[in-house]
Amino acid sequence: MPGGGGSGTDEKPKTKKQIDEESIDKIQDPFEKALAIIEYIEKYGGKDGTELGKILRELLNTKYETTGELYDVFKAIDKIYLAQRGKEIMEIFSVDNVSIILALGLSPNLSTNARNKVFRLVSRIGPYQTIGNLINTHAWYANGMRVIFKGFTDHATIAYGMSKGLSASFISNMIRFGTTRVVNHARWGAQLFVEYGGKAIVVDISGGRNHGKIITYLLKP
Repeated sequence: MPGGGGSGTDEKPKTKKQIDEESIDKIQDPFEKALAIIEYIEKYGGKDGTELGKILRELLNTKYETTGELYDVFKAIDKIYLAQRGKEIMEIFSVDNVSIILALGLSPNLSTNARNKVFRLVSRIGPYQTIGNLINTHAWYANGMRVIFKGFTDHATIAYGMSKGLSASFISNMIRFGTTRVVNHARWGAQLFVEYGGKAIVVDISGGRNHGKIITYLLKP
């Protein structure tokens, strides 16, 4: 019909974000794709995206003992990207994203050093930094002792606690509001148990370099 004015299939122009996503999807080299994903997260994820980008760059640039370790990192970065792809508002530090990085830390392919690094990096994530404010300021009292919270051993980071199903807020509550008792361990000697909500954190009170640090988390103290 004359003057019909088009086919009626007008499409919205693609946004810059959509164009970037299509470019990422076409990249074949896993290292180059991981770099492009990190740049995408930093570009569109706001302040949290910048922080997560730093963490992912450290993971990507770590010297790993095997290619299997590195490919697990590639997979984790790709999963984070797929969880955010197409969203108008990116949920950078969602439970899903944190869980993806934690799953990387628990991968059987990772060496102990690589695993500990993953857990240390997750502990830097913004929402979990509030626990850091308790270090050197919070103290526990038991059997006439005052034990100042000094942080975590390499095997007992916040991320390790989360891998056991304890949220960052729950760990914070354990540290601040838990009830204390001294337990004598047959091998490790006296330890401080801080119990809260049916769980416990175990604190070194040996007087050595780990004194005041959380050693581990107990689900059934």
